[in-house]
Amino acid sequence: MPWAAASSRAVCVRSKDDGPEAGYALVDALVGMLILALAVIFSLDAGHEARVVADQAQEVSRAHTLLTQLLESGPRSFNDATGTSGAFDWTIETRTTGGERPIAVCHRQVKLTNVATKRAYQAATLETCPVEDAG
Repeated sequence: MPWAAASSRAVCVRSKDDGPEAGYALVDALVGMLILALAVIFSLDAGHEARVVADQAQEVSRAHTLLTQLLESGPRSFNDATGTSGAFDWTIETRTTGGERPIAVCHRQVKLTNVATKRAYQAATLETCPVEDAG
């Protein structure tokens, strides 16, 4: 028994093997468990953030591909064209730029909106106006 009664007060009896570090093993173990718990929490949070960023990057990649495709091969007329493709609603607008040129130049713009996230994307270019409508 480590405690012995000597007169009216309690005295701690220690063995010669107990050094100044005696009694700190429990504190060290708790600090180690706290460090491990924090590491696990931060790892889970980092994994979640990585998943969110990967989803956003995939959405941007799909939007870029669809914007390019619609600019290159979408309907060519002065009437606004709209549609849905995958997770995106899209609109194509073609307007004349005016001015005195040998050919009519049009401003063509494609706008996308992700249906789920409501993020908007757009791309624009200048090109020759549609022949049948340029008049």
